[in-house]
Amino acid sequence: MKRLRLGAVLHFLIAIGHIGCLFALDEAFEAYGIREIMHQMVSGHVWMLYALTIGLVLAFCLAGLYALSATGYIRRFPLTRMAIITIVVLNPIRHKSMLFITEIWNNPLVSVILQRQT
Repeated sequence: MKRLRLGAVLHFLIAIGHIGCLFALDEAFEAYGIREIMHQMVSGHVWMLYALTIGLVLAFCLAGLYALSATGYIRRFPLTRMAIITIVVLNPIRHKSMLFITEIWNNPLVSVILQRQT
């Protein structure tokens, strides 16, 4: 139960961090070295970056609420067990996939291919 409470707190802190990034999104992307990746991903539709960030805030808040629900701090949500299992499975996959995507995107060969397409 202590790990679920810690997980809930961490999810809420990550959500708060994403809210803070909304006010300086380009600077945050630059700090993480993903500015070009994010701008290429949305093809000039900058509003999509804000929508994506808000979606992440909501997802992290929901994960935190489900963790609190599982500990009994708040009323039990529907499908709590399934949600916790999904969160536990998706978090490491999300982390590893972002590392993989960043490695591929920073590959010089990918840069050459992307330059030829534009």
